[in-house]
Amino acid sequence: MALNSKNKKLEKLLSLWNSEKKSVKHRAGFNLITLDVCPTSTLLEILEYSLIDRMNTQPEIGAYQISRILKEKKDPIMFDLMMEYCKRKDQVYREIGAELLGILRDNRAIETLVSLLEDEWPLVRRAAICSLGELKEHPGVIEKLRSHYELRKEEINVTLALERILGPILLS
Repeated sequence: MALNSKNKKLEKLLSLWNSEKKSVKHRAGFNLITLDVCPTSTLLEILEYSLIDRMNTQPEIGAYQISRILKEKKDPIMFDLMMEYCKRKDQVYREIGAELLGILRDNRAIETLVSLLEDEWPLVRRAAICSLGELKEHPGVIEKLRSHYELRKEEINVTLALERILGPILLS
């Protein structure tokens, strides 16, 4: 599809995305996430919409699918919203926030990610571990991960993530 054609489709879908009708908004969101020219800011809106409405949303516009698309974009404009997600009560927000912070590789996220190592939900802890693995070159991160490994050996998904990240460091 030519760029001009993609841009026209994008404009049309963006106008539909602003619809008050839930079914129209949903269909527009589904189509927007398939466009490689969809702006990150719109993808973040669709992510928020899918998280808020996830009990009523069709599976094809799921938050995890959108987070995979956002991972590929690696756009720094996600940083502030993902930091906010890490502080929300809902564990799915915290998991997605932690996961996306890692791909940005911004050391401002380290303190937040370290705090998520103590989250009550194992998938949030796993996401924080994986993201800290992306930041392991920063001072103190390896030590935090190593001490967390010692505390959480009984949790298989956490242990596997830590072993993958720390690998030979654990053996030393």
